[in-house]
Amino acid sequence: MVTLVLIIVSTLFFLFKFVEKEFGPNAAKIAMVLLCTYTGIMYWIGSPFVQNLIVPLCLWIYMLLYRMQTGSFKFNIMAL
Repeated sequence: MVTLVLIIVSTLFFLFKFVEKEFGPNAAKIAMVLLCTYTGIMYWIGSPFVQNLIVPLCLWIYMLLYRMQTGSFKFNIMAL
């Protein structure tokens, strides 16, 4: 349970930093308010199964895909 809380908190922190860097501080605050009022996070945190990683993994994948789309990701897709 402690590990899950650390994963959720670190995901929220890095999402805040990501949105702040890409869209500005006001957008980061709005994103955190919207995400923290999402009741699904509390539902998934209370679950003892692997479904409790759905929200953090979706947020990490979103940040990764956005970086790949904008070209700020240190990975060359053409090299594949």
